[in-house]
Amino acid sequence: MSLENSIQVLGRPFVALTLMGALTAGCGSSGGKSGAGGSVGTGGHLTGTGGSLAGTGGSLAGTGGSLAGTGGSGAGGSGAGGSGEGGTTGAGGEVVDAGPYLPFCTPVNADTASILDFNDVAPGATQAAFGQYGATFSGGTYVYPASAGPADAGNVGLTSDFSGGNWHITGLVGTYSGFGLYLACKSNVAAFTGLAFDVAGTFMASDGSADAAGLAPRFSMGISIPADELDSAHSTNAPTWGTCTANCASPTRVVLFGSTNATVTTPWTSFAGGTPVNSVTPAEILAIFFTLPWNGSTQYLVDLTIDNIRFTTETGGIDASSPTDAPAETAAPADAAADRAPDASD
Repeated sequence: MSLENSIQVLGRPFVALTLMGALTAGCGSSGGKSGAGGSVGTGGHLTGTGGSLAGTGGSLAGTGGSLAGTGGSGAGGSGAGGSGEGGTTGAGGEVVDAGPYLPFCTPVNADTASILDFNDVAPGATQAAFGQYGATFSGGTYVYPASAGPADAGNVGLTSDFSGGNWHITGLVGTYSGFGLYLACKSNVAAFTGLAFDVAGTFMASDGSADAAGLAPRFSMGISIPADELDSAHSTNAPTWGTCTANCASPTRVVLFGSTNATVTTPWTSFAGGTPVNSVTPAEILAIFFTLPWNGSTQYLVDLTIDNIRFTTETGGIDASSPTDAPAETAAPADAAADRAPDASD
């Protein structure tokens, strides 16, 4: 999550389908007489969930009733004394939409340091996935909003490219924008002290000039935790793992970067400002997100490369203090990056 779509996480949900009930096939009848749909003909027998229903003098060699969400269907069989009636649509195969995948999953532990090195992403992919869905720490990348066309034509939005063996993010920032890692389920990352990754990039004015209105290249990095996420009763993305009821905010920190590739280490203890819980609780995280600066009016071009995203046991890192010469930013609404993760059906 393949996990690859879409995936807002912050997006992160999958859509799970729960199949309930059993298929009820149509039947053949004695002497080729049309049998009543859904009942077993004289002497008939039901072989397995998708088996055939054979009546005396006529057989119903159905397709076995496929579980295709709307129930199975049988194809008409021919009897010795006449043709049997086609099988009726099965009553089984009922689809129950479980909604967003979270929290219908089993929380997992992260026990491997490497998350994504982008070396094995399929050519042309728009997302990179990691882990084994349903079994290990897993998830994938997302950007928002997705660009509808070239930035030099004025199209606002971001694009991901993995052809260089890294995560190359480009585009025109003209609204709340960012990128991140959605997780397949609530995850325990307490075996590590934080995250590390390699980063390089530039901001340029929308006309392509070198100066992006004095905007220092940086982004805000955050960790979603249940205590700071809206609960199911208050969220438009219910059900959720969240327990917060109002004024929720995830713990974040600022990361500065330049045009030369550098490694950034971000200890869990460097994140703050969450509401109602101020800091990261690594025993249960829901997503990792990055928000690009936006002052509400000044568009700019971003060219950013991320690589070797990994957990770490180090405690140091690049100074995360906010630059003082940057224009004021407009805070993104709480749902600005919601529903960015792909559905399992995509």
